[in-house]
Amino acid sequence: MNKKLITILIIFTISQILNGKNYSTKFILGKGEFIHEATTSDNRYILEVFEYSITIYFTSENKKIFLNIINTDKKIKKVLYKSHNLFIELDNETIKYDIKSDDIKKEDDKDKQALKITREKNNEFEDYYIAITQNGIKIGQKVIILEDEPIAYLYHTNKKIEVKGEKKEIKEKEKKLIMTILSELKPEREVIENKYIKTKTGILVFYPTFDEFFKLLEKYKNKTHDEKTLEVLKEIYNEKDIISLLIKKKIENNNKEDIEEIIKKYYSLFKKDNEINTLLGEFYYNRNDYKNAQKYIKEVNTPYSKFILANICVIENKIQDAEKNYKIAISMDKTFYKAYNNLASLYINKKKYNEAEKLLIEGIKNNSENHSLYYNLGLLYEKIDKLPIAILLYEKANSLAKKTEKDYPKKEIIDSLYYSYIKMGKIDDAEDLLKDILKKEPNDPISHYNLGYLYEIKKDKKKAIFHYNIFLETNRDEKNKNLENLVRKRIKKLVSEIEN
Repeated sequence: MNKKLITILIIFTISQILNGKNYSTKFILGKGEFIHEATTSDNRYILEVFEYSITIYFTSENKKIFLNIINTDKKIKKVLYKSHNLFIELDNETIKYDIKSDDIKKEDDKDKQALKITREKNNEFEDYYIAITQNGIKIGQKVIILEDEPIAYLYHTNKKIEVKGEKKEIKEKEKKLIMTILSELKPEREVIENKYIKTKTGILVFYPTFDEFFKLLEKYKNKTHDEKTLEVLKEIYNEKDIISLLIKKKIENNNKEDIEEIIKKYYSLFKKDNEINTLLGEFYYNRNDYKNAQKYIKEVNTPYSKFILANICVIENKIQDAEKNYKIAISMDKTFYKAYNNLASLYINKKKYNEAEKLLIEGIKNNSENHSLYYNLGLLYEKIDKLPIAILLYEKANSLAKKTEKDYPKKEIIDSLYYSYIKMGKIDDAEDLLKDILKKEPNDPISHYNLGYLYEIKKDKKKAIFHYNIFLETNRDEKNKNLENLVRKRIKKLVSEIEN
């Protein structure tokens, strides 16, 4: 697939399509000038063809249901069709797009068929500027809403609409929104029939009505998560909730300059806001800016804020302060396993093994389903030469992780358990562990290497060679290059032994 030539944007999953959700086509816009609408020769699909994109729909029970959009960076000259495949003619090449499998190839077919044109280009327009959904607002020129069906919207059109009847003056807040977003259209200051506002080049249409549109805008604006929309709403409403949503979105988008600019202007509103201060503290902490992280996190009195503060103290080698803050975090939340683990690690580094043991046992009593507490207690017992107990704890940690963690297997638990089995001579247990991992991740190179090593210990040379070879085939990690060289030597030695 040549990604420079063409990009596919799949908007809905197959399950959504099969559920027959009929999303409003008003909010699905093409790239470039509209050329025509057409149906395929088998009447399965409807295509809206633009200069640089094709919007694909399928039909079900007389409904036109959105499927996906193809965007190209080369001008579309012609589109033909054959059995679920579009053949898109661009400059000097034809691209085949398989609608069913969402696959693109440089391929042609002599038996492809022309589309049946149902609507040609005209000079009418409908430009959508605001859409309101139950998950928030979307604002922008020619706004596109694909995830949610709008319950209210505002568009600008030059189509002939008979506009007459009762007029009323637009209120100040409503006027501010209209003028902020649509000033270039030069809208008039009156709404007609509770639905229309005349502009220099057409008519603004509010659906379902002008009053209902603004009621719904007020109702759903605080659910908005689109950053550009929040920027506009901030200017219109200047409300704390909107600004808070915008700050959270900017933190999520990791834009430091934007965050600092908005905080400089509005931080006085949030000085005592635990959530915003925690997010800002965590943002700077993750960027290793500990001075700014402490500035915000010190304003918060929660278990998590004390935990972050303790972590910073460890980094700055303020061990007593770190210990104090970890203890405060635990006293505030007895189930806060991260604080138990980090404080125990502090004690282990200081060789305070008894304190670490008591702390982790307390943590397990308060959070018996957390695998990391068992794992860290296992590490402690391994460190103080109580390997049989450590193995029991690693096994417990592994079984809990298997039940609760999406990203199972946990590499650190598997490694500790595997090497502990080897140390204790529990070769069969180590083999069973690795086989279990390979059921979940059949191409994990290190598991194959370890299994090869086990079979070498067990004198099963053919199986050892087999798994060593799979390691060589599946390894993509440059860090394992030295291990690859070692494995090749081992294979050579094992082959030699078998032959002799």
